[in-house]
Amino acid sequence: MKPFLAALLLAAVAAAPHAASAAQSAAGSPACFRPEQVQRYATPDERSVFLRTNRGEIFQFDFAGRCPNVRQAGAISFVAPQNVSPRICEGQNVQVAVPTTLGPALHCQVTNLRRLTPAEAKALPDRARP
Repeated sequence: MKPFLAALLLAAVAAAPHAASAAQSAAGSPACFRPEQVQRYATPDERSVFLRTNRGEIFQFDFAGRCPNVRQAGAISFVAPQNVSPRICEGQNVQVAVPTTLGPALHCQVTNLRRLTPAEAKALPDRARP
């Protein structure tokens, strides 16, 4: 478990295809959160991040490939396309920025962003539970 220390970065990113999320809110709109709602996150490996919001929701971020240093990072932030809401939503084109010791942050493309169901969140192994 790591406390969430980073804020949303609104920056232009290259357009990349993103998968539509299977898990959506009952109203049919994507589940969203604001970066300031994040309480903590867990990085079980270099391919995914799980985070918990102050509303008790758990979101899963899967990367296109390995995201080096994400497990050792003391903080992460989000990079979203310009002119979008400050919320991060399922299916959104977003990157996770990971600080490095030798230069600019490393940006890792998210290919799957979704809110877990309560049953999925409960079934997470300890190392993935935020």
